[in-house]
Amino acid sequence: MSNEQPDKKDPKDMVSETKALLMSFQSGENQTTSVYDLMTGIIKYITEHQPSQAFDQFEEISRFVKLEMGMGNILGAVPTKEPKPSEVEFAEKERALYSHPDHVWNKAPLVETNLPESYSGNFEEDSEETLVLGNVNQEFSLIEQSGIGLGREELTRIWLALRHLRKVLGDSVTKLRFWGKVFGIKANYYIIESEFLPGTEPNKNIPGPWDNWRYPKPDPKMPDPESFINAVRYGRVRDVPNSLLRDFPRIPYEPPTRYPRESRGIGLNKWDYYVSSSLGEGTWVRLPSVRPEHIVTARDFVYMFTGDLNRNLHDFAFPGLEVHYLRAQIARISSGTHISPSGVFEIDEELVEEGEQPENLKVAEEYEPMEFGDLLEPINWVHHKPYIFSNGLISWMSRRQAAEAIKEMIARGEEEPSEIPQETQILTDKETNEEYEDEEHEEEDMEPEEQGVDLLATIHEEDPVTVGTSLAIPAWSFRSSTILLPVNCAIAIANSTRWPGAYALARDKVFTNIYMGWGNKYFIIDHKLPGPPEVLEEFDEKLANLVEISDPTEQDIEEARLRRQIREDAISDESPSEILEETE
Repeated sequence: MSNEQPDKKDPKDMVSETKALLMSFQSGENQTTSVYDLMTGIIKYITEHQPSQAFDQFEEISRFVKLEMGMGNILGAVPTKEPKPSEVEFAEKERALYSHPDHVWNKAPLVETNLPESYSGNFEEDSEETLVLGNVNQEFSLIEQSGIGLGREELTRIWLALRHLRKVLGDSVTKLRFWGKVFGIKANYYIIESEFLPGTEPNKNIPGPWDNWRYPKPDPKMPDPESFINAVRYGRVRDVPNSLLRDFPRIPYEPPTRYPRESRGIGLNKWDYYVSSSLGEGTWVRLPSVRPEHIVTARDFVYMFTGDLNRNLHDFAFPGLEVHYLRAQIARISSGTHISPSGVFEIDEELVEEGEQPENLKVAEEYEPMEFGDLLEPINWVHHKPYIFSNGLISWMSRRQAAEAIKEMIARGEEEPSEIPQETQILTDKETNEEYEDEEHEEEDMEPEEQGVDLLATIHEEDPVTVGTSLAIPAWSFRSSTILLPVNCAIAIANSTRWPGAYALARDKVFTNIYMGWGNKYFIIDHKLPGPPEVLEEFDEKLANLVEISDPTEQDIEEARLRRQIREDAISDESPSEILEETE
């Protein structure tokens, strides 16, 4: 065998041969364009335009280059429009937050004759903005230093979104505050709390798509079984077909009372809430007013937010969408976790009518901040949001008062009769009927008035969170943000045990409340599926003499039912004395 190795080709020669080979493959149309020319044009196009989807659009780029070379058909030759990267879409949504108020995007600034003045964004330039946003810089500084999950970059975007929202809402808004962030499976919710001048209508610059939302009505062509059940419950048997009366049980059931909703600017609807998932321009929407039935039903189940406000919650028997559940949870969390150092607020006596519970607070003029050590004691913190009763309102109301209030709202056109469930409608008619008047007065006298938590009540009086049968955890836990720095640099952090993610932060005269969580209460125990039932003992045939018989036919069953019905009618027609004689 020969040990001679074959000569290796020079790379330059290989390139020349490859180039000659590609140039030999020419087009069959004019014999002037080769594969080499096409590949050169494709590489040139990709180098100059640098499309991000070059691999997926390679065939379209090839057709476009052929078109420029005078080959191919013009139809379908131009590459399709490249989709915008997610970074570009995000920047377009949020660029309004970073822009000068007088700047117009996509307009060259050097061409303008009068350039806008410098804009530093200092609060001193806009005193009205200071009144609306308050000490937002100091509050956000507390949030950042407390380390509860919001960094400086995200807080800066929220601060810019607050300023942008204030300009969109106009002069009718009196207060804007970052309420918190609710986590969702697909998207999170940034929530802004606002107050407006009394008597003003919602600003139309930000939509509220759910203001006139109504629960879907059943098809009128389909029979409503609930109407049959209600008729049997209240003795109106004539309205029910005989086919449904066979062995139908009489259930002594009283439906739950429907309570009237509070108008905008009153009670739990004193505050308007705006929500967005990206903080960008045109992404904010206004949440609808909360209704008592939403709060009452929200207490009965646990739901993980998805980020889709229009998601239906039929599976949980909730009378609304995810947006209504979100609004109900905001009201519940605010009522239970918005606290402040004692002495910051005081009751506004001018707005309190005689015999009514106070609902409005004002900032105390002569508030002296307490020592840092005192801020770590629960006895020095008080609630400044109204307590929610079991009826979903901030004031107690009897069943009769609720029925009369709903009837008045229907008369004023604030509620539609179709909105009221059939059970509540029957209850309203029953309670306003004269023959039940005396009975209802007696029931109202017997109905005990529910006792709630007063405004400015200290939080150390709250019931602890019970775990199991013996362990009780305090409703609030307190800690300092640092033990290394001096006291004047530390922040007092109060964390709610009942609502994980609710924080109250304070240092000197500055305090704030914020929520960062999933919008659910503390789980005492994990949910466990019920186990299978116990295995029953097998039947012992020796204990009874079994006789095999044929199954009864439908005719036999109907005859037995008729005989039983005749016997019951005969007994009901006899007098008690006759029945007694027969039994003797």
